[in-house]
Amino acid sequence: MRRFLLLSAALASSACQEPAPEPEAAPAAPSAGARPAGAPSGGDVAFAPRLRGRELEEKVERALARMRAADYDGAYEELGEALAAGRGPAAERAARELEQVQARLLAIPPVPAGEVVSQPARFLDRPVSLRGRFAPGGSAGSAGQYFWLLSGRERVQCRYHRLHADAKKAALGLAEGTGLLVRGKLRSAGASSYLDLVLFRIERS
Repeated sequence: MRRFLLLSAALASSACQEPAPEPEAAPAAPSAGARPAGAPSGGDVAFAPRLRGRELEEKVERALARMRAADYDGAYEELGEALAAGRGPAAERAARELEQVQARLLAIPPVPAGEVVSQPARFLDRPVSLRGRFAPGGSAGSAGQYFWLLSGRERVQCRYHRLHADAKKAALGLAEGTGLLVRGKLRSAGASSYLDLVLFRIERS
């Protein structure tokens, strides 16, 4: 049995060590990457200003152009913002296209976690897919929640503090050892790195 869960974030921490405590800060302003509560289903992507009419249609058209150029990560972000920020036929079209883009992203072969951990500069600020097992994480202060993705001897930290409430609850409820396929951008935080989570799929046999 397989089911899809989409998450979105803007994160900070470490691929191979516990995060250092951070000073408390004011809550981050809503940003692209997390669907607000009550937005239509189809992807936990994008806090965005309300879009109407032509603005919404243009955002969907930009996403379609990215799809034609095989920029599925960019298309995913555009479509998620359109879905969260609008209503009507254009938003419904965004939801349909988002499913296709999501499937494309989840079909991208994962990179061995060992390569990401040992060669972070090679993957920095680039989208990457990883496969592994869930392990509980915790809180990293103002940078939010994280979990560990375990793969062989390696572990990669995945943070998700700007998620839609339902997706965050799902992540918090994962059982240790659950198989996951995750995708996000590798980010740097000083001497450490972390995965800026975009989406994941639970994999169960």
